[in-house]
Amino acid sequence: MFDKFIKKFISSPKNNESKPANDANQADPVLTFLNSNYEITSDWFELFTHFILLDQHNKMPTKEWYTEAESLIEKVGKDEFMKIGIQWIKDCIEKSKEDQRRFKHLGPMAANDPMQENLGVTYGNTPDWVRKVYGEDAFEGGFFKLQQYFALNHFQNYFYQSLGGRIMRGFIQSAVILKDPQLLELVDLLALTNPNSSQDPIHIYSQFEPEISVSKLTNLKAKAKNKNILKRIDKAIAEVGKKSGLSKAEIEESVIPDYGINDQGEYIFQFGAIKGVFVIKNLKDNETFYVLQNGKKQKTAPAELKDNYPDQLKEFKKKIKEIKTSLSSQRVRIEEFFLTSHSIPYKTFVKNYITHNLIRILSKDLIWNFKSDDKNVNLLFHNGQFVDSNGDPFLENLDECSVTLWHPIGFESDYILSWRSFLIKNEILQAFKQAFREIYIITDAELNTESYSNRFASHILNKDHVAALCKVRGWSPSGIINNGKVTYRIPGTDYKAEYWVSDLYLGEHSKTYGSAHISTDQVRFYKKKDQLPLSEVPALIFSEVMRDIDLFVGVTSIGNDPEWHDRGGEGAQGYWSNYTNGELTERSKIRAEILKNLIPKMKIANKCSFDGKYLKVKGEVRNYKIHMGSGNILMEPNDQYLCIVPDRSSSKLKKVFIPFEGDNMLSIVISKALLLAEDDKIKDPTITRQISMK
Repeated sequence: MFDKFIKKFISSPKNNESKPANDANQADPVLTFLNSNYEITSDWFELFTHFILLDQHNKMPTKEWYTEAESLIEKVGKDEFMKIGIQWIKDCIEKSKEDQRRFKHLGPMAANDPMQENLGVTYGNTPDWVRKVYGEDAFEGGFFKLQQYFALNHFQNYFYQSLGGRIMRGFIQSAVILKDPQLLELVDLLALTNPNSSQDPIHIYSQFEPEISVSKLTNLKAKAKNKNILKRIDKAIAEVGKKSGLSKAEIEESVIPDYGINDQGEYIFQFGAIKGVFVIKNLKDNETFYVLQNGKKQKTAPAELKDNYPDQLKEFKKKIKEIKTSLSSQRVRIEEFFLTSHSIPYKTFVKNYITHNLIRILSKDLIWNFKSDDKNVNLLFHNGQFVDSNGDPFLENLDECSVTLWHPIGFESDYILSWRSFLIKNEILQAFKQAFREIYIITDAELNTESYSNRFASHILNKDHVAALCKVRGWSPSGIINNGKVTYRIPGTDYKAEYWVSDLYLGEHSKTYGSAHISTDQVRFYKKKDQLPLSEVPALIFSEVMRDIDLFVGVTSIGNDPEWHDRGGEGAQGYWSNYTNGELTERSKIRAEILKNLIPKMKIANKCSFDGKYLKVKGEVRNYKIHMGSGNILMEPNDQYLCIVPDRSSSKLKKVFIPFEGDNMLSIVISKALLLAEDDKIKDPTITRQISMK
């Protein structure tokens, strides 16, 4: 029975009508290679044998391996190698996608659909050229070692455990030897579609010159969530910098491509007499259009381009995607400056952040601290000059200054408010929260507990959502299952934070393991292995850690789910009621401040007012209170709950300027206010039925 199972899922599932494969041990056999008859010689087998010597994903090629590979590629012919190799990688990537689908539905044993059939390897027939490397340990027909197989994820089970996948490793590693743009493009595709299994692309990138390697590694870092992969990327960037005599931070900022973007923030591609234009104002505001020969603009690509310039049109769209990816990864890199306190000499700062046409899109809207022996000022680059929080130009010489990213912690509230007012007045969208960044100061209660904080204890969160958000913010969620903790190692320091949690079963199961929900407990800090009193934790580190935890609670709490008002046991319902109308956290207070700035400028201003933690809206049918923390709605006069699933994509909402991205609840509150201000126009019966129940 087991043999039948193995044979079903390991032997070729295809019924090829092409000529059957001969015994792979014979000289110059004809194999069903890439779904066609291809005469493969012993030179190919020698190359394949060399490729599969890389049998462990932690084992990367040495100089000697590359030298031998180059010699063997010359034997089969570079042109032939490229023709077959590129098609092989594309086919492998498609196979890996198929494996992922099979993995999801059938489990790890059934997921592997290797390309052995393309190499003359069938059930019960493992060729000598494979046995030369793996000996009798090579599993008959299936090749992989079963005891290792179940621990692999759905991409790894192909890439590292199938014969076809391991040969693909050899093909992509040849990009280091051949320096071919097509091969490198396929390495990019492999890396960005499987970022958490990107050991090989990381090694490949690190072998190229810094201008190529660092930007590609930085883009990959923004996609990857696996902690070991992130460590590999950081180590690779540091090694590239060391070769150039630069620190990791210095090499990261010195070799960023500008992609041909001009000083107006435009990337222009010429198609004969037609221009393709990609305009980038900031991360959120960009557009693509085409300028015709007569000067007219249009949003869609003209038919002439599709007919006469298909390859160039593809290249234009590819470049736009690369620019967007790079902007996103550079945003992540710059935001890390809050914790790393990266200091930049002024002249280097101007070169790499102000006159660099890609990075300027992000850095010009951020506030920077300029410090020297006789200066300590915070400035923003606006309309071609540095200005202070009042918008006044700063005209003094800054050449001797070092530059760091400004953080609002430690500054007077009036000064912080002046920067916030400046951003709103000039409609400046920051790439991430800076002037509006939440600040968390140690409270008296936390000083009394000394070694831990209960500020975010006793919440009920969705486990899978917490795990996903942890990965986005650089936390490790694996401890949720292993030891009841999510962990964050602060970049560039010896500090670590832990948020203690425990499983809570409310009738639902997680997609990964155990219950779907967790309850929260203490937050603790460590330096190396020693737990710290909260009073000894640096203020900025404490604030940033608490900010992340506030985000976890604010986004994943069941209190944000309107359907929980009549679900769960008594404990869950009690928590839901308390949360939905509780006191505002620091994150919610920032939201309330933004609302108090935005609402007076909107057409519903005369129907809105603020009362503590609520935004009050006067409708035509009833009056409402929207909680600015949870977004939940109570109807006056009896505080009856109103359940609404908001439409955040409405055209009305898109016209509202918000000076930062990343707060979905802010959009929810605004969309609900816009809807309820005109409650007599609501057509949805699930809403009108609730409103009419008095």
